[in-house]
Amino acid sequence: MKKYILFTLIISMTFILTGCGSRAVYKPLSSDYKAVDSIEGCVFGIPVPFSEKATAITRVTKNGDYDASTLYSYKNGNDQYLMFCMDSFIIIAQKNVDFDFSSGDYLKSVETGTIMGMWLHPIEKADVETGKNEKAGKVVVESIAEITMTDTLYGDFVGKFAYVSNGKDNWAIFCGCPGEKYEELDKERLNVINNVVYSLAPYEKENNVPEYEVVVKGGTVSSNILPATSVSENNNVQTSISQNDVEKEDNIIISNQNENSRITGVPYDSSIYDMLKVGDCGYLYVASEEKGNCVQPIIKVEEIYKNAEDIVKEYCKESVDYSYQGAPIGCHWEAIKYSVDYTGCGELPYINIKLCGVDGETLKYHGIPYEKRTYDIFDNVTEDGTTMLNAICFYAVPNGCEEYVLECGDGTVEMPDIKSAYYYIGK
Repeated sequence: MKKYILFTLIISMTFILTGCGSRAVYKPLSSDYKAVDSIEGCVFGIPVPFSEKATAITRVTKNGDYDASTLYSYKNGNDQYLMFCMDSFIIIAQKNVDFDFSSGDYLKSVETGTIMGMWLHPIEKADVETGKNEKAGKVVVESIAEITMTDTLYGDFVGKFAYVSNGKDNWAIFCGCPGEKYEELDKERLNVINNVVYSLAPYEKENNVPEYEVVVKGGTVSSNILPATSVSENNNVQTSISQNDVEKEDNIIISNQNENSRITGVPYDSSIYDMLKVGDCGYLYVASEEKGNCVQPIIKVEEIYKNAEDIVKEYCKESVDYSYQGAPIGCHWEAIKYSVDYTGCGELPYINIKLCGVDGETLKYHGIPYEKRTYDIFDNVTEDGTTMLNAICFYAVPNGCEEYVLECGDGTVEMPDIKSAYYYIGK
């Protein structure tokens, strides 16, 4: 029976595994594995080639046009992680799942809960491994999982399931390959499965602290950038959800975006889990040579041009420095129009805009990484000492790519205290 992956946060039981035996169920990451610490309180590893090829997505939908041979990755930055290529591999992890291991019958326990809505059962004559370290107990069971991504993309995966508990929180992970017979997995696939599953362990990230002073500007926004906005009398938030949006929401199985209603013209902080849309205003930090530290202007992306070839051609036609060249092979030009309010920042700061995947990292599409580089056009800009209007930024997007992020500013995902403005560009 097909089971859609429904993601819910479930309160964990507090039983801690005591472990029996001395098998090494905790193993350090090897050099060719990348640490994933986006789930609160734990870390595990994925093969570096996986991270280099995965196409990041913000949501999984029943009507998603996923290619069975393409590797995708999803994370919500809190308690869920998913990486899948339906032809070859799946890695799925979650914090605070609802498995009950208190009976000590670990084979039956695998069938008592779900990991991100996915049911498992142990393989016939499954091997069970248990152990503990100074922080938590752990059990590993050879298992089969039924995975359904869409009506046409589903199947059984065989691999290993691991459950870790420290008495307060728990974490679970499954890594497997298409099939139902564990003995048919070759050495290479078994090696990946073992490295991923045995690497799951409790882990606390260190807080990143800015190394330089940040000059935070007040919330005043220039009226030259921001038009007047009507708001609801009930909650002062403009309602902008259409019937089409509601229908799209019905098809969403999971999403890592906080779908907040926003008042047009009010600036907001943003992140890869709470992104801005075209028309929103966002705070960002920019390094200022004049002030010798960081300043905080406000940016507003006003329009998106999905076919910007004519814009680029016109720019090159009037330029003495550039002659027109088409977008790189397999790509097309897209562009945005944006404005900046830099009141209190001194001189107009340079806004570094980068093309990224929806995870804030290098954009990958069908396993191919693409440049972050963008290009500015300031020919029609008006600027009065506090605001800059009508700037254009263009960039090459792979043909067929339906969602990406524009990261504006000098912040990074790894330094949450130094913010960039993250704009989601989708359908």
